Amino acid sequence: MRSLLRSLLRAHRGLPGEMRKLGDKYVMKEFKDTRDVTKPEHLAAFRGAWEHYLAQLRAPDRGRVGDELSEDTVDKMSDEQRNQLIELRLGAQGKK
Repeated sequence: MRSLLRSLLRAHRGLPGEMRKLGDKYVMKEFKDTRDVTKPEHLAAFRGAWEHYLAQLRAPDRGRVGDELSEDTVDKMSDEQRNQLIELRLGAQGKK
């Protein structure tokens, strides 16, 4: 997991200043919050999602970073995850 975190932080170097700060802060918090997770299925899903994000960052034609979340994905989120998503959106828009 450490190598994935380092790869994500390196990939963020190509982002504009504020996006990089926000992204670095968010990634480090998520990885810190996941340190005590022991269920293999949760760790696999966590790792898979971050690897997908890393692939997006590394894509040569990335005019826009990220994907829209499907309704199914949002429905599966906990209230805490939805609140984090709202905070992240507001922070990215400079409204926080």
